[in-house]
Amino acid sequence: MQLTQRHNAKRNGSGFTLVELIVVMFLLAGVLALAAPNLSRFFQSRYVTEEARRFQAVTLHAQRQAIASGFPVTIWIEPEASRYGFIVQNPFQQRGVQDSMETLDPRALYSLKSEIMMAVNPNEIDQATARYLIRFLPDGSIDPGSTQTIQFVRSVNPTEDFIWVTRSPTKDIYEIQRTTPIYNASSQPIR
Repeated sequence: MQLTQRHNAKRNGSGFTLVELIVVMFLLAGVLALAAPNLSRFFQSRYVTEEARRFQAVTLHAQRQAIASGFPVTIWIEPEASRYGFIVQNPFQQRGVQDSMETLDPRALYSLKSEIMMAVNPNEIDQATARYLIRFLPDGSIDPGSTQTIQFVRSVNPTEDFIWVTRSPTKDIYEIQRTTPIYNASSQPIR
């Protein structure tokens, strides 16, 4: 008798019926359908932030490499090819920046994700190499002729989700900025 009462108590106790589970699944599917576009936009903007952080990390690495090696280190940027990289300019091993950029160590070459574009002020291109350059001197300082600001933006909708990596006005480093950077008299905003 006790066994039957326990069995009946379990059957009448709390639990979900198949209909209740189906209703909950439909409600969850509706909520996800409404949230999916916002989630997609969130993840795409994360790509922009990740790429800007990676570029900033490359600038810090290049600066430390210049100090450690005692030779200038140049970061080159090719926005049209969606890639950038760096090279240690050891005068005993190579003749110049232009010659050395074609024989790069693959660990010093970075490609952007297809969802990301970068933009640089066209007035800051180095005429000798036809590339945008950031050059760190052996003491870790930034060459005054270096590119000041690099903009990372979503290629899908370039009017939103953009971020800048720009030279700090007070320190010899490059920083991430989410607001439009302040330009000095010699530079122009990126269009």
